[in-house]
Amino acid sequence: MPLTWQYEQPQGTQIAVWEITENILSLEKKLPPNIIDQSKPELFAHPENYRQWLATRILLGTLLNDHPKVELYKTDFGKLMISNLYNIYISVSHTQTHAAVSVSNCNTGIVIETKLEKVDRIKHKFLNEEEKNWASINAEDALMVWCSKECLYKLYEQKALDFINHITIQKNDTTFVGHIHKGDYQKHFNLQHRHTKDYMLVWAIETI
Repeated sequence: MPLTWQYEQPQGTQIAVWEITENILSLEKKLPPNIIDQSKPELFAHPENYRQWLATRILLGTLLNDHPKVELYKTDFGKLMISNLYNIYISVSHTQTHAAVSVSNCNTGIVIETKLEKVDRIKHKFLNEEEKNWASINAEDALMVWCSKECLYKLYEQKALDFINHITIQKNDTTFVGHIHKGDYQKHFNLQHRHTKDYMLVWAIETI
């Protein structure tokens, strides 16, 4: 199945989701020629990992089709970047059945996750006291916080970030804001989400 959902917003931000129903051969045929991925592993642990990799790169090529060459690499902290296009930020995520990407003129992160039964069992590992006031009862709210913190973890670009002590998600009616507060690093991020019967999608854009 091709692109199933696409959304554009200010700051040159594009979000897209692909439902992965194709086999590897079909996905390989769809891989755009403008995507040059220096971070591609020589071997994938499982064929499903390769299908997911292909789906995210197809989406990137689709959203960046105005650029004849998109050279991808990963930083030492595992963040996917573009080496030859400045001021374009990207993020990718996938489940077993869906792939999602965000492309923006601002630092961005995206996470797609299936509904997790284990969220209730692990929420003590990522909900701080402020978040427990609004996200500890509803499993969907808890999943929203989990995905949001994963987004901000990607944005931070470093590994030493504690989900409870360094990240806070605030809910204001139907809007969400994420805060990273670690030492001198104090930043705020707009959070948006899309929730379907199949997945929770959360993306973050760094505010200016």
